[in-house]
Amino acid sequence: MITAELLSGFNRIAYEVMHYLLSVLWQSTILISAVGLLSFLLCRKNVKIRHGLLVGVMLIIPVLPLLSSLAGQSGVHRKEIAVLPAYSISPRQIIPPTTEPLRDKPQAQELLLSNTIIPAKAPAHEHISILDYPWLCVLLAYLVVAVYFLLKILSARVRIRHWIASGNAVIDEHTIDLFSGLKSQFRIMREVYIVESPCVTVPFTIRTFQPVILLPEGFAEQLSENELKATAIHELSHVKCNDALTATLISLIRTFFFFHPLIWIAAKQISYLAELVCDNAVMELSSDSASYAGLLSRIAENIPRRLPTEYAAGIIFSGSVFYRRMKVLLSEKGIQIQRLSRLALTGTAVGIFLSLAIALAVPLAEKGTQSMITISGKVIVDDKPVAGAKIFVFYQSERKFEQKSVTDKNGMFTVSISESLLTGERWNRLAIIARHDKYSFGWKYLTDEEKNDTISINLFKPETITGTIKDESGNPIKNADINVLHIGYSSGMDVFDTNLLFLGGKYNEFGTGTDQNGNFTLDMVPEGSTVALYCVAPGFAYVWKSPVTAGTEGIPIVLKPEGRIEGSVVSSLPDISVKNISIGAQGILYSWWGETTTDENGTYILKNLPEDYYNVFVLDDLPDCTAAAQESVKVGPGTTIKNVDLILIEGGFITGKIIDTETGQGFITDEHADVAIYGPSRPKSGAAVQTSKIQPDGSYKIRAAPGKNYIYKMQLGFPWTLEDIQGDNYHWVDVKNGETISEVNFYVKKDKEKKVTVKVTTPDGSPAKNILIQSLSEGGFIEFPSLGRTDKDGIVEINRFRVKMNKTIMAVD
Repeated sequence: MITAELLSGFNRIAYEVMHYLLSVLWQSTILISAVGLLSFLLCRKNVKIRHGLLVGVMLIIPVLPLLSSLAGQSGVHRKEIAVLPAYSISPRQIIPPTTEPLRDKPQAQELLLSNTIIPAKAPAHEHISILDYPWLCVLLAYLVVAVYFLLKILSARVRIRHWIASGNAVIDEHTIDLFSGLKSQFRIMREVYIVESPCVTVPFTIRTFQPVILLPEGFAEQLSENELKATAIHELSHVKCNDALTATLISLIRTFFFFHPLIWIAAKQISYLAELVCDNAVMELSSDSASYAGLLSRIAENIPRRLPTEYAAGIIFSGSVFYRRMKVLLSEKGIQIQRLSRLALTGTAVGIFLSLAIALAVPLAEKGTQSMITISGKVIVDDKPVAGAKIFVFYQSERKFEQKSVTDKNGMFTVSISESLLTGERWNRLAIIARHDKYSFGWKYLTDEEKNDTISINLFKPETITGTIKDESGNPIKNADINVLHIGYSSGMDVFDTNLLFLGGKYNEFGTGTDQNGNFTLDMVPEGSTVALYCVAPGFAYVWKSPVTAGTEGIPIVLKPEGRIEGSVVSSLPDISVKNISIGAQGILYSWWGETTTDENGTYILKNLPEDYYNVFVLDDLPDCTAAAQESVKVGPGTTIKNVDLILIEGGFITGKIIDTETGQGFITDEHADVAIYGPSRPKSGAAVQTSKIQPDGSYKIRAAPGKNYIYKMQLGFPWTLEDIQGDNYHWVDVKNGETISEVNFYVKKDKEKKVTVKVTTPDGSPAKNILIQSLSEGGFIEFPSLGRTDKDGIVEINRFRVKMNKTIMAVD
């Protein structure tokens, strides 16, 4: 039975196929038009050049989108044209679970007592319609037409094979000697077979590696010596130019891109030019255009209404092409073969390169995916503009940054970014980073509300942090990495949630390495800031050093021998690859972390691990399966734990909603709300590692291994509190292979709110807009990463119950 999920997957594949075909339509139109113009300009030149240009263009058409993508990955600037319809999912493809509270169902009493979950069952009246998957319908229609043209090619091939099989090899010595002599003159090394068949009415050539020239029965006896020689020259010219192979490839390209009229026109022009090339060969060797034209006229009288041209190259196939060739022959233009001058050859090469570059530089894109916006800003120090500051864009979700601009003499800059990258989620926000050699660096996180504003970035005066990295015996460690990770401005705390700038690494501008004596110097630390340092060296376990205040000197850091975990990923399911799978190791006692990727054989090595107990698991969300994780692996300094294998097994799903008990409707409670599980395939201790983002309607779907899974709601946003059917904060869900457990709902209620108004101002008393407000605990740690942001008047309203009387709130720019 075809499921909705399967059809949904096919629908997505169909969209990608249509995306490819439309891209080919657009890019090939540019290329064929340009080459067609070049061919027209070269109409009085060597016909081989024009034929070669068109054949080359046709053969490159199927890979144009791939070449365009490779050009973009190599750094070539492209201007994507957002005209393709964006992919959308049919409402039927995602059927959210019922919002009816579980406690109101007939099985309520049983559920209250057993705390079990009823497996989801599809309603009896529900049916799946393929019309709900429009891209799949379009693809099926395309395939019907493409298959029709393929069948035509196959039919022609079958008939031609029959003609060869039903024919007789030519044994006339004179004819054989004539063809053999000309074959040597053309320097054709392949064996060429000459066959007479009663089924054909015109000569033509078939096959490339074992060419066969088909002649009508008794054809050679009916011709004069010059006419037979002209026929042999023409057909052997087709063999020499591999026109049968070209005809095959062009027919296949025309079949798969049947919807493109220029491809049909180009295919006809290629056939015409191929015949002119062979006609010119005849004229070069015989110079009797009138006699040759008479031969073609007699052959044309026997042409049937249709001929199977696919896979073959013949002396004459089309009436329209025949008349054009006769006109050329009788006007004796065919013997006027002009070679390209060096200037014309250079111009042709440049024209081809430019047309190809233009076609690759303007690929099609989905609507809305590449809408670009311009961010303007100013870099200052003590309210004075800073010229020559480098401007970077930091992609927080990918942990990478790239230089985009440099400030002018007034400290101004502009950068262009995709509007789709702007988001309100704090873990995925973009940051504009400014850096200057005389100062430290500053940054500004971007939100959708700020895209039309002129942002201001303050650079800080630079301070240094120095230290020494040694091993346990006191020996200095050279070439160790010191990565600057967390940066903030609250005293005496690790500011993980304040400004998450993953900028580390000694090979970039924000990190460094140790010298021969194990010493290091970070000389661009913002004045008054605190940072967290991540230190590591080959063969040693990594160490966090936090918090470190700017200006601190002589920090002693000791690295211990590394621990390692080695193992393999083994699949119990067919067609599931075990290579390039991300493996994570999560420390239980101190939240240490390790990550790596499997090799071709599915083996992995986790390095640089500090001493701890580790949960080892697969990070990737693999299709149709989950992974059984190893738990509580003890790793000590300098030890290697081997054979920690992970087995890929068939999993199931858990679905449900976050439901407001007052309205019965699903909703998302905050900007980073997740549902998470512990279970057989994931660690049951430490932080959760398998989560599902909650959709705007409150629904979620999470993969789970067979067995009992502990599922719970993470980061429930205030002023909401969780109340389950039993008042508990979790569910135990028993999942079987391939099963979907639905209606695992979380019921939440809204607490009473009390508002406190806070106003933030700058030193000169003006309102400070869009400033993040956070709550600090007595120990200086952040309790709530975000209490809100100030408006244009510098005012924010905070729910009073979130901040107790003895707590401190902090404004963060």
